[in-house]
Amino acid sequence: MPSAEDNDCINLVCAADDNYAMPLAVTVRSALEHLRGAVLRVFILDAGITEDNRQRLLASWSGLPVQPVWLPLSEAHSSRVGALPVSSNREMQYISRSTYARLMLGKLLPEDVRRTIYLDCDTLVRADLGELWAIGQDGNVALAVQDYYVHTLGHPALSAYLPGGLPPASPYFNSGVLVIDVDLWRRHRTGARCMDNLGRHGEQNRYLDQDALNIVLHGKWKAIGYRWNQQQFIYKVGLKRLPMNRAQYAVARNSPCIIHYTTADKPWKSACRHPLRQLFFEQLDKTAWSGWRPASVPGTD
Repeated sequence: MPSAEDNDCINLVCAADDNYAMPLAVTVRSALEHLRGAVLRVFILDAGITEDNRQRLLASWSGLPVQPVWLPLSEAHSSRVGALPVSSNREMQYISRSTYARLMLGKLLPEDVRRTIYLDCDTLVRADLGELWAIGQDGNVALAVQDYYVHTLGHPALSAYLPGGLPPASPYFNSGVLVIDVDLWRRHRTGARCMDNLGRHGEQNRYLDQDALNIVLHGKWKAIGYRWNQQQFIYKVGLKRLPMNRAQYAVARNSPCIIHYTTADKPWKSACRHPLRQLFFEQLDKTAWSGWRPASVPGTD
């Protein structure tokens, strides 16, 4: 098996509990199918995946260039995650606490992992992650895509809480797709500082750890192309309400590299109306969950 620093090895981190095992299977399978000439070393921050679902995940990726590494949360880590706040906003209560596990990646990942891609489990990869991996870090802790809805730290959707006089015009990123310099993440105590922020100001953070990451990583992240994190807002509004120009809009809408099923409108929910929902099921049918559908799938009755 390749090491973390092998030139032909790409590191990927995902965090999931048992409820997100099926979406995790789809996210990783889609990444593997588009990978060219590399092995994907997948670190699964395991917040409670059963042995049965672990075996189904392995079966879903069988025969593909993958090296799965399970990193179960210890009792202490699970307790710390359980103590963090959930959103008081009804629209945000779909977010699983397991997403907080990524804040601990500096401690959970092996010491030889110096850089990694992070993907939320509601993403679908449509391009070679090698292209994302090849983008220069340029001394930044993270590479990310500006959020399609909340463009800046001063956006009215966020709370008035903005510590340390951070400029309201500063760009705000969506944290579902990140390329992380793990060395710098550890050096700046990024995870610990985010958890401290959540402990002190969690109720004021509408988007929870995404808000915390934007505060802690202010001035330490670099924006990458919008096509690397296509968010659902692009299908809901016109160009004037998006943070991109016309050419960027055309690429992000028509040729996304990663589709991110943002908001509670997930493709595995029966009421989902995402226009690219069927792509999720096409990928799902290549996993050990093949044929699964929610009780009622709109448009197939």
